[in-house]
Amino acid sequence: MIKIPFALLADYSNISREGKLNILGIFTQLYALKEPVTHPQMQLVYTLEADRAETGRKHRLEIELIDGDGKKVFSFGGDLEFSQPPAGETRVIANQNLVMNNIQFPHFGKYEFKILVNGEVRGEVEFNVIPTPPQVAPPQGPVEQ
Repeated sequence: MIKIPFALLADYSNISREGKLNILGIFTQLYALKEPVTHPQMQLVYTLEADRAETGRKHRLEIELIDGDGKKVFSFGGDLEFSQPPAGETRVIANQNLVMNNIQFPHFGKYEFKILVNGEVRGEVEFNVIPTPPQVAPPQGPVEQ
């Protein structure tokens, strides 16, 4: 079986030569002044875990962005294949960081990235696109206490 033990959105992530996953700026909310909202860059970071039985064959991976009304904003996908786990291990672990540039959100509200493997949802990341709160002007002159 293939699992996604965790998935999140971040400003930046990388995977070291040793396979360590480094993540900066994890978030669940985007603030914007107006709609539609275009976010310059974000990364969908997740880990895939597969049993030895899943290795050596192709699997279909799909990513879908769904809005709060259940409408698909976009989707894309590709094939993946797991290599054999190291000696003595029963599972293979693959850290992933998907860089997305200039993603457009049509309106404020709830959104969700769904990660599907072979047509089944294995991971989900929920977040909100929220209007920036109005700024309160600082008081003019002396402040009484």
